[in-house]
Amino acid sequence: MPRMQKRPYVEPIRRKCEDTQSVKQVQHRYITIPKAWTSKGNKGIHDFTDIPGAVVTNYSSTEGVPEDLREEFINSYDEEQFIRP
Repeated sequence: MPRMQKRPYVEPIRRKCEDTQSVKQVQHRYITIPKAWTSKGNKGIHDFTDIPGAVVTNYSSTEGVPEDLREEFINSYDEEQFIRP
């Protein structure tokens, strides 16, 4: 059985926050991809920023997220939903 490979340490992402307009550590990212985009034949794309027409907005906290998007970042599951009968 082969030994486990060491994984590289990935530093936290630091980008400009859409709310405070200052460079902070990214806690939440909201990514909008065009509906017409498909992944067929696009082998050079490795990140969402490589997709033409994609909009990536970074937020440093949930307080900076607009009200209409805030529900997507908050976990609304109960303990009962994880219990299997």
